[in-house]
Amino acid sequence: MEDHYGTVTARAEGLRQVRDCMCEVFRELAYDEVSAPILADYDMLKVGNGTPAETIYKFIGEESEVLALKADMTTPLARLAATEWERVPRPLRLSYVSRVFRRGGDVFGGRELLQAGVELIGLSEPEADAEVIAVACEALRRSGIDQFQISLGHNGLLRELLASLALEEDQKDVLRDALIRRDFVVARQVLGSVGEDRRSLVGALSPFGSARSLEALDSLGIELPGLRRLRAVVDVLGAYGVSEHLRVDVSLARGFDYYTGVVFEIYCPSSGLMVGGGGRYDGLTGAFGAPEAATGFALDLDRVLASLPAQQGRVKASCKWLVMGRRERREQVLSCASQLRVSGHRAAVHWMEEEPVASAGELAEAMGFSGAVVVRQDGQMEFRCVSAERVNPL
Repeated sequence: MEDHYGTVTARAEGLRQVRDCMCEVFRELAYDEVSAPILADYDMLKVGNGTPAETIYKFIGEESEVLALKADMTTPLARLAATEWERVPRPLRLSYVSRVFRRGGDVFGGRELLQAGVELIGLSEPEADAEVIAVACEALRRSGIDQFQISLGHNGLLRELLASLALEEDQKDVLRDALIRRDFVVARQVLGSVGEDRRSLVGALSPFGSARSLEALDSLGIELPGLRRLRAVVDVLGAYGVSEHLRVDVSLARGFDYYTGVVFEIYCPSSGLMVGGGGRYDGLTGAFGAPEAATGFALDLDRVLASLPAQQGRVKASCKWLVMGRRERREQVLSCASQLRVSGHRAAVHWMEEEPVASAGELAEAMGFSGAVVVRQDGQMEFRCVSAERVNPL
């Protein structure tokens, strides 16, 4: 029971620290924090194909309406941008930390996921695509993750490439579905039947893409607007100083029926987990009446927490002190606890009938504290740490 309690409290503290770091980044970069109701109209959540219908929790409401638990934040925020916030000056820079609910969840958060993300609505330039990626990078760095990889692709470019292939429509569908599933065995089999002038696609459409993938596409000699856009975004990301994390992956087919342009996924080698992703979804707000450019991302905080470097102990150290004293010294005891909290520590008060100097450390340890601060009757303070090291936190 104690181990389970410690695991639960450590996870909650870790998520709080990660959340606070990310919110600080979002605020510094001028993204306004917003929220959306947990319950939503089911038909609204299905709009835009952002979330597969089979993953949405739905039920019948009191008035026989079909309701659902929100499965993402992008769809409700896109609706607000197109309706209630239609007259708010653009661009809209929105940020959030919110729980979302999906059927078929994994071990990281189960079916209830805690996500942090941003939406940038009203800007169509490559700089906007690069900006949200740079925001995600800074949020991860500030949370304690320096080693991560961004796989960058472009759904529009992938559509252009598929259209250029001398394949039957059913073969193109097989290739597209294989890329979405990351099944490169099937993808290579389909590409094996293309003409010699398209063989460079075999290397470009691989999971180990790089800048050379873009060079291979240049040799095709066809007009590819998506390629120009992808290059422009890569150039801007270089100015942000995140090129070392970047891997161009032309084969990346994220949300093919939802994302309209640049797409990206973020992986952490320390855990092998994909911690987040996003991209451009210019078609979504139009489903609610007012079409406009939009891009954004979401990070899964449980996966971020699981990817923190081992030397951080997954959670940044936060000392928890038990301030002990008799009621006659109430003001001084409470003042001591307040000073500890101002100094960044956690502190709780424990009232004693006698001065517990000798057993203070043992009692604090038994109650799960880092140490004890004893306020004696003469006004002096004694510090008792659980570890052998004697530390004065004040």
